[in-house]
Amino acid sequence: MQKTLGRLAQYTAFRESSCTSHAVPSLPSLHCSRGRTLCPVIKTGTPFLLLTAYTRLVHSFCCLHRGLDERLLTGILNHAAVTSYVQTISKSVHQASAWGWFARHETHCLYDMVKLSACTPSSDARLYHQVALRLLMCMLTGDEFFVYDLLSTTVFSPAALRLSQLETDAISSDVADLRLSDGAAKLSGAALFDLEVPSSRLLRLAADSLPSIRATYMTAAAQLALLAEKSRVLTKSGAPHTVSGFMLRRPLQPVLPNDWPLSPLVDLYHKSLSAEQRGFFVEEVTPAAVHVVSVCLRWLYVLLECWPQLLLFVSPATVYSRLACALLAGPDLFLDATVALHFKAVVWRLCCSATLDFTESIPGIASFPDLYLQVIEQFKAVSFGDALFCCFVLIPLQQQHAVQLRKMLWAEHSEALRSLSVPLNKLPVSVSRFLEPPERDVELLTLYFRALIGRFVRSQSSPLMYLVAVHHVSRFLFDEGETAVTSKAEGRAEVTSKAEGRAEVTSEAEGLAEVERRHETDVAWKILNQLSQLKDKTLVAHLLRYKRPSVVEPLGFELHAEVPQHITTLLQSHGLPSLI
Repeated sequence: MQKTLGRLAQYTAFRESSCTSHAVPSLPSLHCSRGRTLCPVIKTGTPFLLLTAYTRLVHSFCCLHRGLDERLLTGILNHAAVTSYVQTISKSVHQASAWGWFARHETHCLYDMVKLSACTPSSDARLYHQVALRLLMCMLTGDEFFVYDLLSTTVFSPAALRLSQLETDAISSDVADLRLSDGAAKLSGAALFDLEVPSSRLLRLAADSLPSIRATYMTAAAQLALLAEKSRVLTKSGAPHTVSGFMLRRPLQPVLPNDWPLSPLVDLYHKSLSAEQRGFFVEEVTPAAVHVVSVCLRWLYVLLECWPQLLLFVSPATVYSRLACALLAGPDLFLDATVALHFKAVVWRLCCSATLDFTESIPGIASFPDLYLQVIEQFKAVSFGDALFCCFVLIPLQQQHAVQLRKMLWAEHSEALRSLSVPLNKLPVSVSRFLEPPERDVELLTLYFRALIGRFVRSQSSPLMYLVAVHHVSRFLFDEGETAVTSKAEGRAEVTSKAEGRAEVTSEAEGLAEVERRHETDVAWKILNQLSQLKDKTLVAHLLRYKRPSVVEPLGFELHAEVPQHITTLLQSHGLPSLI
């Protein structure tokens, strides 16, 4: 047995990276061999065949007799090789389900280990709890009973969460006496947004509400309960006469999606959408909906804080989309104090991710721009400039994301710009993410300038949007780099004086670049001509003298004491001295 346990890490399916399978739907067992690579769990010398049978036998004994000698359990669970193996599983970034049906030998073995750990006080409960959370994303069709059993008995175990150091020391300051049922519940709007609740306090609130969290997720898993009964009969026996066949009625796939903690939010959104399609518009959010959202946010925050590695399989863009479902499910969900506090905490954690990419494929979402359009429309309709809702809308507007998302707001819903009033020092991300790299889309730059002269954005009412518009327009017109208006002016001079000759285009790429450069030149000079006729001298001064962003400045940016010399020379040489 010692040698058998020592080979666990060598034959685990969690070590192998995923690759394309050659299996076909009618022969799911072909998943065991992907090309020439055999599933490690069923290779010659694998320890899982013996160990799976042994752990299941011991688990069955424990179910029949609670007074078994503890040494029967600790001999396996506390073995150094097993502990090392389980730690590897809890930190693995690979999915055993990628190997298909035959990986279930290992997942079943791990399930029995998790159940045995509950019978052994000396085992590492926190470690096996992480394994239980990990198994939820690996169990395949036919294992519904194991998933349902883990959800109902292990995943929401208060004992395991206490071992995760959720119960911290007393918190100092006034927040220590804060109770959401009275003090915070009376706050709203800016006061609630400005309230800083320590992470330890939010985690303690989540720990206290674990029974409620469990009840909500078990209710959401009602459909799974029906499948779990048949799965129990097939895997645990007990009523063989009820078995009508061993063929799977569904394709081989994970029982739960990777984003299962957010599934109740999606269900709530679908219910709201279904009601609207039947003509019943949601005018007020029910207490039940508020409860579901607050519970999901609490559990999600626990996972983000305590087991962030478990969410490596859920892209940040998917998390954002599921949170959007919560905002779209009702007109005033974000105003509830409990929802707002946890929603803010989750959004702030989400913004820390460097892999936020809205161009990737999101499960269940055909088009992210369409979803974001719904979020903007909901923001216009019900937010009244709520700071938390503002921050959520602003996340896809960062320069790293598709320009289409920014155009959607500045072109189609420019009236919403006035409501984006969150202060610069309250943003969930650095201001620089909205400013760098410089904007190169000429159409969007034109929209920025129109919003400025149309006073859709002002430094007092929408400081970030005003800073974004001034920064990008000023850089586009007067930057001293390669995209400066000086080079555009030279291009303009070349275009207007064709008699002097121009380099002949030698390739299609160069021709397209030349056309784009000319277009930029035309747009730049149209903006300058409009700027010379503008009566708002304050705006003119901001564009001409813009220096750099500064959160501490009232305007949100610093200004040069005078118009820089290169801008003065440029304007004078092209007949626009009136701008100075």
